[in-house]
Amino acid sequence: MDKILNYLKDGTQPDDRQEAKKLKLDCAKYVLINGELYRRFYVKPLTKCLRPEEAQEVMEAVHKGECGTHARGRSLVMRILH
Repeated sequence: MDKILNYLKDGTQPDDRQEAKKLKLDCAKYVLINGELYRRFYVKPLTKCLRPEEAQEVMEAVHKGECGTHARGRSLVMRILH
């Protein structure tokens, strides 16, 4: 996530030519909005990229029922996406 974020902000690339090429291709899937990193999809809305600790907080909140009833598995993922 940090490599993609740095590339989109500053154009910072790795020294290795293969890695730089792969990074450019990967960055085409992402967009930077107000300093926040989002992933683009064809059929889904933009999804915000979260750090592991942020993702854990979101999953715990949804799992505990703050967004409806107790959720697990696939329904948890769908609620987080919505």
